[in-house]
Amino acid sequence: MTKQFICDLQEGDRVNSVFLIKARRLMDFRKKPGRYLSLVLADRSGEIEARVWEDGEKAFAMCQRSKIMAVTGEVVAFGDQLQMRVTGLCLPAPDEYDLAFFVGTASRPLEEMSRDLQQLVASISSQSWRDVGWAVVESEWYPDYCRAPAARLYHHNYIGGLLEHTLGVARIALGVAEIYGGIDRNLLIIGALLHDVGKVKEFTFNPGIEYTDEGKLLGHIVLGLQMADELMARAGSVSPEQRQQLLHMITSHHGEYEWQSPKRPKFVEAKILHLADMMDAEVFKFQVARPIDEGEHWSPYIREIGNQVYLWERSSIGGDGNGDQK
Repeated sequence: MTKQFICDLQEGDRVNSVFLIKARRLMDFRKKPGRYLSLVLADRSGEIEARVWEDGEKAFAMCQRSKIMAVTGEVVAFGDQLQMRVTGLCLPAPDEYDLAFFVGTASRPLEEMSRDLQQLVASISSQSWRDVGWAVVESEWYPDYCRAPAARLYHHNYIGGLLEHTLGVARIALGVAEIYGGIDRNLLIIGALLHDVGKVKEFTFNPGIEYTDEGKLLGHIVLGLQMADELMARAGSVSPEQRQQLLHMITSHHGEYEWQSPKRPKFVEAKILHLADMMDAEVFKFQVARPIDEGEHWSPYIREIGNQVYLWERSSIGGDGNGDQK
């Protein structure tokens, strides 16, 4: 079965493809007895509303939220939105779809990014922090760490997103450390590697990105504190003072109480980590913004940014950082 992506669908298209059931709800007909099924279908390219007008209750029992279904139907216009009129639903065979249909993948190979992370660990001059870094690489959950997303919606929300974000945060933090004196480079590296480690347990692919029970009940900061403590105990060479420093960096990396940070940063490395984390996430949001329509220079309003984004073609970036505009 050839995958038809939601972003490519046009009015009048016949559909025969697999989609993720994002939401489902039985609705009463307004002018006749009975109920129809309202769906939100999704894949990695977007979402679309769908309706099953015949045998809605039977279809409701067949399709579960967060499950993949093979869908046949037609794309129709409803007001100024596209909608899918569904005529058939069935469970697809496992070989009829790929997880990559529903969750994007980092632009760089996971193996390459993993090597970069290991090079960062090898560059740590402190034996105790280097031991913790290798404990990450040798942990039973390290493969999940490399595949995990950094978020469900807002940034790096794809396979390998956490690893990509972690490397970005580390590079930004180390760049700041090169500008200013008296910064503990080793603490910055280990803080960057572990600031979001709790997301390994907070998220799961089901096949879309979903919160686990642990993620909903505890969140990645609490989970990360637990995992970091286990790593430090396994390393066996971390002093009580070092332990407090790393745990504080994980605790405070969101920066502000209104951003669900239990503590604000209380030493410079913790503040740099918070700012690097925020910068990497914010730059990502701007970089993935797309024009509202072909030929336009503005994106739609993006809630996560709080504005539209002005988009222009950067043909060549010179040494002064200013590109020629076409």
